[in-house]
Amino acid sequence: MFSGIVTILTMVGWFLIVLIPLVIIHEFGHLLMARLTKTRVVEFGVGIPPAWIKRKWKGIIWSLNYLPLGGFVKIYGDHDALDEASENCKQDRVRAKEVYLQNRFIEILLNRELEFFLQKNNLEYEQKWKEFEQDFLEYYKDPDKWLAKWTNNNQTPINFNNPEDESYQYYSQLKQLKTLIAWEFDSELNSPEVFFNKAWWQKILILLGGVVFNWLVAFLIFWMLLVFGGTGTRAISVEQLGQLKNDNRIEMTVTSSYPKVSRVLADYPAAQIGLEPGDELVSFAGTDLSSLTSLSEFSNLVKTNKDQEVEVVFRKSSTGELLVKTVKIEEKNNQLLFGIGSLYYNGFYKAKNVFVGFSLAVQTTYNYTVETIRLLGELVQALLPQTQDRTALQMVSGPIGVSYLSNSVFNFSGIRGILELMALISISLAVFNLVPLPALDGGRMVIVIISHLLGKRSRKLEAVLISATMILMLILGLLVAWQDITRITQ
Repeated sequence: MFSGIVTILTMVGWFLIVLIPLVIIHEFGHLLMARLTKTRVVEFGVGIPPAWIKRKWKGIIWSLNYLPLGGFVKIYGDHDALDEASENCKQDRVRAKEVYLQNRFIEILLNRELEFFLQKNNLEYEQKWKEFEQDFLEYYKDPDKWLAKWTNNNQTPINFNNPEDESYQYYSQLKQLKTLIAWEFDSELNSPEVFFNKAWWQKILILLGGVVFNWLVAFLIFWMLLVFGGTGTRAISVEQLGQLKNDNRIEMTVTSSYPKVSRVLADYPAAQIGLEPGDELVSFAGTDLSSLTSLSEFSNLVKTNKDQEVEVVFRKSSTGELLVKTVKIEEKNNQLLFGIGSLYYNGFYKAKNVFVGFSLAVQTTYNYTVETIRLLGELVQALLPQTQDRTALQMVSGPIGVSYLSNSVFNFSGIRGILELMALISISLAVFNLVPLPALDGGRMVIVIISHLLGKRSRKLEAVLISATMILMLILGLLVAWQDITRITQ
C-alpha cells in the first residue's frame, strides 16, 4: 500500500512539473498576443478556481487557484457578459442592457472581482463592500438562508426605505453597483479594447498566441539542450549512429559499448538463450559487435552460420552480468532468423556552437511537428468506423500516462530527458490545439474566419458547438485516462 501511495505522489509530482507549465505557457501566449493587439485582458489564472490569491498588476488580475490543473486567460469581450450583450443589442438594446446588468452583477461577484471593479471606479473596497460580497455568495449558494437573514421573525420583509436599517444600506450598495455596471455597458460596448470589436486577423493572432508559444518553448528547449547540455540519452539505431558520427555539426557521445536489443521474438534462438530487450550483444560466432553499422550486417553474419552452433556473448541489462551461450542457427517457418528486432546504442549529442544549435533546434522542432501531424492523422483514421487497424489508439496517452512516462524517462535520461519530453509534449499541444474543433484554438479560428466571410456571427451557435465539443473531449479524456490506468496496472 505504501509503495502505491509513493507511486501516486510521484505521478502527481511529474504532472505538476511537466504538464502544468506547458499549459500555463500556452495561455500566456494568448495574453501576450492580446496585449500586442491592444485587447484588454481581465485575468490570468494559474490553476482552476476557486481562487486562493488574487492581485491586480498592470491592469490584469493575476490569480493563483486551488486546483492545479492548468491555467486560463480571460480576454475582455470573449464569451462573457459583455459579449452576450453585444449580440443581444442587434435585436433589442434596452433588453440587452437589462440582461447585461444581471449577468455582469453575477460575473463580478462570483469571480471575486468586486474589489478590482470598485478600484476601477475610484471606490474603496471597504468592510461594507466585503460584507455585501459575502452576503451575495451566501444567497447564491443558499437563497433560503439569505432570505431568512433579511426578514424578521414573522418572515415579513424589512422596510428597505429606513436609512437607519442595515438592510437599507445593503440596498443602496446594490443600487450603486448596478449604476456602475450600467455606465460600464454604455462606455465599453464600442470600446476598441474589446475582443469582439477587433478585426478578424487580430482575433486570429490572439487565438494563435498559445500555439506559437508552445512551438517557441519546444524550440528553446531543443536549442538549450543542443548548445549547453546535449540531447537526452536516447536509443540511437546502429544505422543512425554512423550518420550522426559523420555529421560535423555535432559532437556525438555513445554511452553503451555494444549494440542493444530492442525486441526479442518468442521461440527463436535469441529467446532460447535468455536474451531480453535492453541486453547488449557483445559478440556473435566469434565476431566482435562493437563496430556494427547496420542490422543487415548482423543478418548476414547469421546467414553465414546456418546450421551451425555458434557462441553468443551478451551482457544482461538487469544485472550487468556477462553471459556466454551456445545456440544452433536453423531455419524456422522458412526463415533464417536469430529472433531479434532492431539494434541500438544509448547516446546523446550536442551542437558544436550556438549558431549550429539554432539551425538544429529549428530542424528538430520541424521534424517532430511533422511526425506529430502524421501520428494525429493515423489516430483520426483509426477512429473511422470502416477502419480495421486501430493500433494507433493504443499510442494515445493522457495526463496519467504522461506522468507515468515522465518517471521512466527521468530514470533513463535524467533532467535532459525530462526537458526533451516537455518539448515533445509542447509540440503535441500546439498541433492538437490547431485541430478545427470548436472548443480548440483551431476551431475558434475557423469560426472567426467563417463569421468574417459571412459578415455575421451567431454567438448562440458558437456556445452550443463549444459546449458539445467540451463534453466530447471530456468523455474522450476519461476513456484515455482509463486506458492509461489499465496499461500501467497490467
